[in-house]
Amino acid sequence: MDSQPQQPAHDVALHTRRAMFLLFGLVLAVFGISITFDFVNWDDPWYIHRNPLVQSWSFQNLYGICTETVTRNFAPLTIFSYLIDHSLWGKWAGGYHLTNVLLHGINAVLVFLLVRQITTRHVFALVVAMLFAIHPIQIESVVWISARKGLLSSTFILLSLLCWLKRERTSQDELSGTILFVLALMCKASAVVVPGIVFVYDIFVRRRSFADSLARQFVSGLLAIWFILLTAGSQNSQTGGIRHHLGLNKLEILGIDAVLMWKYIGMLLWPTDLAILYDPAIQGIGLAIAISVFAWGMIAVWIWKTRKSQPLILFASLSALALMFPVLNFFPLTTLMNDRYLYLPCIAFFALMVAAVEYVYHLGVAGALSQRSPRSVESSGAS
Repeated sequence: MDSQPQQPAHDVALHTRRAMFLLFGLVLAVFGISITFDFVNWDDPWYIHRNPLVQSWSFQNLYGICTETVTRNFAPLTIFSYLIDHSLWGKWAGGYHLTNVLLHGINAVLVFLLVRQITTRHVFALVVAMLFAIHPIQIESVVWISARKGLLSSTFILLSLLCWLKRERTSQDELSGTILFVLALMCKASAVVVPGIVFVYDIFVRRRSFADSLARQFVSGLLAIWFILLTAGSQNSQTGGIRHHLGLNKLEILGIDAVLMWKYIGMLLWPTDLAILYDPAIQGIGLAIAISVFAWGMIAVWIWKTRKSQPLILFASLSALALMFPVLNFFPLTTLMNDRYLYLPCIAFFALMVAAVEYVYHLGVAGALSQRSPRSVESSGAS
């Protein structure tokens, strides 16, 4: 994932427009059919039909959107987006699906821009964004209307990271990034990981000091802590959002997570048998846990050893881990495993996968050239 020299500005603008049209076209081609789909009886009634907050633009409703939790989540911007949809489409589900599709298209473009900004590689970024745009693992996030909070939050997360993840950034970039981070939090609390991602980038990519990197995330960190406490309070309300998985302790959860992370990688590499609900084994998997932990340990050692020569590999790996952290059940959730948990983490995986394929390809080309060179010398000598 090394960087390359920059192209002239007019060429970059032209290629950017083409990439944007391509990505939006792919998203519409793959997910456009969802506008013919209906609502589902899984959270949709509580967010839309039975939610009085989205029925009108009264002051009481607007105040409620800003202050109340819905289905155990404080996500005012997400609920506000449903209010807009209800005003435009009423009870026609296709309009809500269209909003989701458009948000996913925007996110695909933002992924392209972010990866290109970090790596300065146009084609590499486009391939990563294309995989993000059309991979089957994204179906749940895009087609399920109630998954809106993840889509909308991702939009502001990506915009915030576009401001923050620059080798040379201004105070205006940091202010804009912080504001966009707050907007992401108001869509879904899992955006709390953004300061951690920026901190890792500053330490390992920008090579800034620990103290300076930490200080720059002080305000964002306080906001993240506040939203964590706010969300924990709503999840512990009378409606209840926490289900302790058979009383498992944190160490047991960590072992299960090690296995699940390999399952997630398998789903990204070979997306078959995807489902809306998974019931992964949590008993009798001691050997699987041991192998998984050992394998992750070996990978972690290799990544750490290459951190100076390949800092983007470490950054991508830690970013994926940070984005997965809210759903690893250290703060217990109602489900252990879901496709939608991979919506943003898959970006880092795709980047690492494309880089690995590219590396293997170049090794093969180099090997082929080295085998041909002696023959070329002999031919030259004979002539």
